[in-house]
Amino acid sequence: MKKIEISTKKLLIVGIYAPSEKDDHVFFEKLFSMLEGRNYDHLVISGDFNVGLDEKLDYMGYSNKAPRPKSRLTIKKHMRQHGICDIYRERNPKKVENTWQQKDKFQARPTKQARLDYFLVDNEMRSFVELAGAAEPFNPDYDHRAILLKVDFCKVKRGAGYWKMNNALLNEMEYVDLVQNTIIRVMHDYQSVKPGADILSKAQIKALSPEARERLEMTLNPHQFLEFLMFTIKGETRKYGATRKKNLVSRVEQLEAELL
Repeated sequence: MKKIEISTKKLLIVGIYAPSEKDDHVFFEKLFSMLEGRNYDHLVISGDFNVGLDEKLDYMGYSNKAPRPKSRLTIKKHMRQHGICDIYRERNPKKVENTWQQKDKFQARPTKQARLDYFLVDNEMRSFVELAGAAEPFNPDYDHRAILLKVDFCKVKRGAGYWKMNNALLNEMEYVDLVQNTIIRVMHDYQSVKPGADILSKAQIKALSPEARERLEMTLNPHQFLEFLMFTIKGETRKYGATRKKNLVSRVEQLEAELL
């Protein structure tokens, strides 16, 4: 796991090699739990997942059903909860492009193939992706193909790549309190203190009237302060929305299980 910055975007890159011996859905539970509380603009998870996400399109030459159903369901559950998509399948809904193969040396059975290597990215990153998929044909010396993801953050394009505030959150007091506390925290961190004067605590700033808060001097100019404040609120809103969505999805799944 590595956090990098490209074109002012903070990317969290996660490389994985999932267990190949069994249907280890606990591995994926632990993997996605590592995302909790991390601050990033975009997310890329890639590597050998050892499980295909589409039972019909991502497996070929198998005599039985697509293996590792628990791992598949766990990945899809967390994709919904974290707002993540399989970018290759998103762009190629019906295309077959396997990345792993196993030949029968006696040629008694068809060659097994599957798409086990792919990129999972956050939904907002979709509009920046130019190319995703296998980077080369199968090499007889290896059982896996390399995969490629090409991203251009300089593209100016309307669509899912732009964050949009969910105004319905303003009806939730928990969220309103979160925004108010974020404003107070930012004001506390960037207040300008004159020589000999005491720095105001968060509680003191919270107790001030809106007019008194406006008169507080900041170390940033008004434009910079507003930009940083909005950026911080956006980050807190995304984390709040992700947690809210995760809880809602879990509740829906629980109700469906109870109904079944």
